[in-house]
Amino acid sequence: MGTNMEVSHDGLTSLFFLQEIATIKRLSVANDKMAFVFLNIQKLNCKVVNLEQNMRSD
Repeated sequence: MGTNMEVSHDGLTSLFFLQEIATIKRLSVANDKMAFVFLNIQKLNCKVVNLEQNMRSD
């Protein structure tokens, strides 16, 4: 009886981990997109700052 419980528990655990991994993968894809957007915003900010500095130096 105890062994059956252990086996079913392992099955549930591995199923749970598979779901967790799927969720983490989805999150990491979303994070990659966000990081990409964030990097582009950073680049734009740098360009704006450079433009402002150029205008001031003229």
